[in-house]
Amino acid sequence: MSGDTSIPWCDSPATGQEIRLVGDVNVLVAEQFHREAVDLVRTRKDVGIECREVGSVDVSALQVLVALSDALASQGGRITLRNPPRELEDVLGLTGLEGRFLRCRDPVGPPPNESEVT
Repeated sequence: MSGDTSIPWCDSPATGQEIRLVGDVNVLVAEQFHREAVDLVRTRKDVGIECREVGSVDVSALQVLVALSDALASQGGRITLRNPPRELEDVLGLTGLEGRFLRCRDPVGPPPNESEVT
């Protein structure tokens, strides 16, 4: 799936609100992401961005991430990137942006004790 311009939302108790990015994050997706990000800054302190299904990332999307990060930081908030792909991690490292975002990965496999028979 490339260039999916819909940005599905889901509630996330840990971060307040979460954006799920899917496919190649091109200029069109970045433009919609920017519109949604502006609304988020007005209503949320912390934002989660699920990145597991992200393909390539256009530089315009990185600019939106940085602007969103700055706006949230000015209010004491932050962005958490969930399950960022290696390519995105590499780009953040090469551009010196890795320290601006919290990152987390969902555990692989069943939760503890769920696979045990009692």
